Amino acid sequence: MNFLKKSDKYINFDLLYCTNIHFGESFQDVFFILKFYSRKFRNILFSYYIFYVGLRLSNFSIIYLSKFSFLFDFKIWLKCNNFYIQSLNAFPYCNFSNSYIKENVYFPDWGNFKRYVYMRKLIIFFSFFLEKNKFCGISTVPVSYKYFFHKFFYNNVYIKSIKYLYNLVILLNNLYINKNILIHLDIEPEPDCVISKTMDYIFFFKNWFINRCFFYIFFNSCFSKEKIYFFIFNYLKICFDICHSAVEFEKVNQSFNSIFLFEFSIGKFQISSSLEIMKYNFNIFSYLPETPYIHQIHGNNFYGNVITYKDVSLFKIFLYNEKVINYRVHYHIPIFLEFYGNFKSTQQYIIDMFNFLICKNMFFILEIETYTFEILPYYLKLNILSSLKREYDWVINKNKL
Repeated sequence: MNFLKKSDKYINFDLLYCTNIHFGESFQDVFFILKFYSRKFRNILFSYYIFYVGLRLSNFSIIYLSKFSFLFDFKIWLKCNNFYIQSLNAFPYCNFSNSYIKENVYFPDWGNFKRYVYMRKLIIFFSFFLEKNKFCGISTVPVSYKYFFHKFFYNNVYIKSIKYLYNLVILLNNLYINKNILIHLDIEPEPDCVISKTMDYIFFFKNWFINRCFFYIFFNSCFSKEKIYFFIFNYLKICFDICHSAVEFEKVNQSFNSIFLFEFSIGKFQISSSLEIMKYNFNIFSYLPETPYIHQIHGNNFYGNVITYKDVSLFKIFLYNEKVINYRVHYHIPIFLEFYGNFKSTQQYIIDMFNFLICKNMFFILEIETYTFEILPYYLKLNILSSLKREYDWVINKNKL
């Protein structure tokens, strides 16, 4: 948001209000979140400028909004209330908030036609709201979930996903030419997915997408080689989730240097901490709350190898089968503290990220995605908006030199 945008002494960024931390699947739920939580939170921040939002719309919501009258009314409401949708979260297809979703959060994946149709609807939706010379991003699943199929079938999923992504790139380019708006798709690496870390993203686009699409585009259109690379690097970007990167035991500087070295772009940063548990504290796992979401666990052993478990429930069964130094759990936990109670967070990863970005003379989009406040000790628990205010304050204060 503009009032958080920093001068030359700080990171130049917009900070988005992430709506997918609230429960809500229908458009009526989404609208209530904007009217009640988002407006109330803006008042808490004393912001009277444009309020930037990272909006989640399920497939069910976008079907409802497809009617032009609803779209027009929603656009007027956003403008009257000075809300600006800077990013869409299209990772969960449906039923993210109120069901036992686990690994179904990745379904349908990019090998499924339903994912393509859903993304196409969201792009058309976004194009209706964007003004000329504006840009925005839509975050999406990292191709597929590894355990949906055997590794032998990766090639088949790659080929299907490339076909669907290519068709969307052509649509995005047409919108750019005709309406002068830039919409990009942001692939979000996540543990145990086909694209689970930064180098998986680079491998997919360098070794698969570019090689497969280049000749197809070149021989079926009049585009130059430079134009084709413009398509790939401007319409397809990475959504860098610092929690996911920490669970994968990635090095922040190494990941960012790889992204910039290969000339890829970061569509947005999603900020939250993952849960870290040291060897002497493994009994804490029995106290972790069970949630509808999947919580991958990665452990680092003495040889530097990463040991993976699909979910907390499976980890408890095989807890003592491996000798590890520490475990990291895919919980999007609060960022304002490194230690609370018996738990430790990967807050240092976020600080390392800020230290890296502060050296770059670039504009970035940040989105705080903390939604497991219940893991906090009772004496640190606040209501949802007060908890978010504490997260915002921490981010702003950490970006001061």
